[in-house]
Order: sequence, then structure tokens, then C-alpha cells
Amino acid sequence: MRATTRTLTGWVSSGLMLAVLLAAGGASAEMSQAAMTAIFKTNQDAVLNITGLVKFMCAHCSKLHEREAHGCGTVVDDSGLMIVSGSHLGLNLADGKVDIRGSSLKATLPAGGEIAMKILLADPDLELAILAPERPASGQAKPFRAVAWDPAVRAGLLDDLLVLGRLDKNMGQQPVAEPGKINAVDQKPRTIYFSNIISRDENAGAPGFTADGRLLGICIGEQILIATGELQDLLDQARQAAAKAASPPSAPPVPAGAGEGMQP
Repeated sequence: MRATTRTLTGWVSSGLMLAVLLAAGGASAEMSQAAMTAIFKTNQDAVLNITGLVKFMCAHCSKLHEREAHGCGTVVDDSGLMIVSGSHLGLNLADGKVDIRGSSLKATLPAGGEIAMKILLADPDLELAILAPERPASGQAKPFRAVAWDPAVRAGLLDDLLVLGRLDKNMGQQPVAEPGKINAVDQKPRTIYFSNIISRDENAGAPGFTADGRLLGICIGEQILIATGELQDLLDQARQAAAKAASPPSAPPVPAGAGEGMQP
């Protein structure tokens, strides 16, 4: 993955917003209610709440800490891979000195019930983590519904945007949708979009969609959504890690001549 000298959220707060606001793009027609409803119905079950605890070591104090996890994330693969914000895990991943030691996480399914999840990998630069089910689904069981991932999707200034989310358990974990506009676009060092409908606390880890229903990216910070194409490397790494974890360990090689001289 490409590296940056600071996190995206830190970069935005450094005073370069003016340059971002000068980015150009093509405006689209207003998103119709029918289009928003279709996007919502198609993708609402891909936005799940996660709860639980995360244990980690902090290099600053060399102590084991425990934080409560809560918030929503986006299922990006039918196997259950899920992108969540580090803030929802109670972690400041941008610090770069967090050593995750364990977790007990659960994703709440729309139809009810919970599935145990684990932290597969984390990206300090993006302040995101990818979760995976503790146990892969067996047989024909497919408890997860993922968004349609397309790394080639792009949008422009003033294009329509629909961000989906989910309320917490105190509000019945109901799915929510919030329409808005892309207020700015920047493509260096990564393609990111700005919209005033994105709140860091509520929307981090949530998906944003274009007017034609394609996944544009994932919310990662205050007013920031990062394009799917910029997350492809992270997703590929997660898929490889999940496949490796699911593969049975290979038998150690038999030393040459180990069977010689043995009687049948």
C-alpha cells in the first residue's frame, strides 16, 4: 500500500482544505427518492453493528489496556469481511504504537442473532480495520450480505451521495440513510471525497453510494470518504490473510531416509 507522511484526518486538519475545495468534477442530477429507496433496500443489510471488547498494548506506557467496541461497519465480502473504523474499536490506530493482543467482538445480523468476529488486520494510516468471522460459514449457510465492491467507481464535485448507517442498540439498531452532495474532491495522495453529511463518530466505517447505486467508498473521518480503489490493496491483503487462516496446517516434510530399515 502507498504510504503517506501523516494520516488523512491529520492532513485535512493541517489547513489544506482550501486547495481541496478547488477540485473540479461533474455535477449530476438530483437523486430521486425511488433511487435512494432502491439503494437502501439493496445495501441496508451490509451495514452491521459491532460490539465487544478489544485488548491492546500501548507503547507509551507498556500496559495492557481494554476498550469497549461499538459502532457500525460495512460488509465487503460474502465471507463476512467487514471494514470498521479504529475509533469504533476504541483504538487510536493513527498513533502507530498500538499492539492488538486480543478481542471478543460480535456482529449483530439484521435478522437477529450475533456472529463472533476477530480483527484480521489494521491500517494505521487510514485508521481502519478489517474484521472476519471467528469461524467461516459452513455448507450453504451465508449469513452475510455484502456490498458490490468495485474499485473503479469515481464521482465528481456536487455529485449526489447516499450514506448508509445503523443506529445503536438503544435505538433498535435500525438502518438509516442520509442523502447529500460531494462538496469537494482531492486525488493526492489518495482519492478522497468530502461531504458535510459525514460525521466521524456516527458514519466512520459506513458506506457511501453514487446516484446509480454503486459503492463509492467508505467513510473514514470527519466529512471524509475514501474511494474503494484506494482500499483495494487492504481488501486483497485481508482476503489472503483469511484464506491462510482457514487453510489446514501443512504436514512437516519427512526427512530423507526416515523410513529406511523399517520392517513392514
